[in-house]
Amino acid sequence: MNVTQSAAQPAHVPQSARAISPPDHAATFGLDQPDPGAIDAIKARYDMTNITPHQIDQLAADLQAAGHAFGGEMLTLLTYGAEFRSHAAELFGGQTQPDRPMNLIEHSQTQHDTARRMGDPTDHWDMLLKFLDGFEGANAKPAAQNTAQQIVEARMQAN
Repeated sequence: MNVTQSAAQPAHVPQSARAISPPDHAATFGLDQPDPGAIDAIKARYDMTNITPHQIDQLAADLQAAGHAFGGEMLTLLTYGAEFRSHAAELFGGQTQPDRPMNLIEHSQTQHDTARRMGDPTDHWDMLLKFLDGFEGANAKPAAQNTAQQIVEARMQAN
């Protein structure tokens, strides 16, 4: 390379190399493309303030089938599902109640607040609460809006 060429611009790039587009990982790994309308319809069916572990497993399956990205919030959601809880009970002992409803928004907010008080990072809980805010099932939207408002207020008080 001579002094007038930069590392960002090589002297010669074959035409065939320029025509290559980034890989389509969704197609490569057989992942569905997200269907925002279907995802919104799924979220509207679930009340995150009154959801059972069995329903959480079904919710995750429904979202995945609609092409929802399988990221951190989905992995966290699945830790509240019946399948994960039953495996945890087998490994560590204890009982599960797969048909007992819980308020996942309130639980997550409590975990967030506890982490904040202990000086632990809250990014994980912020991510989950933001994900839960997207649900519009019966009673979920008002609680989710309150949760978002509580996070903002808590951050303002902490500063």
